[in-house]
Amino acid sequence: MSEILITLLFSPVLTTESSKYDTSIDTVMDYPIVAESDGIKIRSDKMETDKMYYCIYQEKILLFYKEKNEMLNCYEIAEQEIVDKVKKSQSEDIEQILQKYLKEKNVSY
Repeated sequence: MSEILITLLFSPVLTTESSKYDTSIDTVMDYPIVAESDGIKIRSDKMETDKMYYCIYQEKILLFYKEKNEMLNCYEIAEQEIVDKVKKSQSEDIEQILQKYLKEKNVSY
């Protein structure tokens, strides 16, 4: 059974753990969420409203979503099957995988 932890944060992530993702300096600097060995760096000022951002950190998927009122929401997915599926997927397929998972769990963002 999986758990989804929903937490509000105030201040967004691209994983640098895998070489299959583009982790060039330009991409990392443009993406508002960066997962590093010492934690996650979130730059909410770089986030677009109503757009989902994600990263993989400590074998969990963290989803970030900025609302129109500037409130930042974080969803944690620890279900190993989904984490593995995202890790093995091409970057263009990941958002679709995550949206399907959230819909199955009846989580709206």
